[in-house]
Amino acid sequence: MNNFFQASAAYSRILVKLAPYPLQGDPATGLSIYTMNLYDLLEKNVWDGVKAYHFQFHQKGVASGKNIYLGTEWHLLDSELIASKCFAHPVPQTLRTQSTQVAPAPIHRAQELAIRENIPTQAYHSTGTNTTLVQSQPQH
Repeated sequence: MNNFFQASAAYSRILVKLAPYPLQGDPATGLSIYTMNLYDLLEKNVWDGVKAYHFQFHQKGVASGKNIYLGTEWHLLDSELIASKCFAHPVPQTLRTQSTQVAPAPIHRAQELAIRENIPTQAYHSTGTNTTLVQSQPQH
């Protein structure tokens, strides 16, 4: 997979350099978005499916005669191709369960230190129009 993305980056640089100079930003942006789309597809699909999608997407774009220097030709996903290529390769059960697990909520560092070191914390108390700072003391 790493070899693919290295080759894809080289291909993208060449394609951008071959575009007329005033238009080079458009394919550069489109190809960057396309690469990110491939990474997004990899989060929910196996590599074989994403690779099949890429090669079919590229072949379809080149064969259609559309201007491959237009960024919009690259960054728009083809949902029919995704369905036919990515869904044809089922995701193993272990990958499915890993991607659906919910990570625990992070504890803010200041809260963690206040709890661990029994440091007084600050809170704001609002009464109508006045807001005052209330200093709380650690409880022993």
